[in-house]
Amino acid sequence: MLIKRHRYHYKICPWCGGSNTKRLHRKKWMHYIPASKYYSCSNCGMEYLSIFGKFYHIIRDF
Repeated sequence: MLIKRHRYHYKICPWCGGSNTKRLHRKKWMHYIPASKYYSCSNCGMEYLSIFGKFYHIIRDF
């Protein structure tokens, strides 16, 4: 049985626990990292990176 993946994945934010996360488009450098996904939370505004199921908070320097 094949499971069809949808284009937009909604998950729970690991920081605030909200379910309003959106999967954003991958950045160019992310093509070198396999199984990486880029998410943004609508509740708290956090952007985070998921690599092999582990979450990393992204801090922008501007």
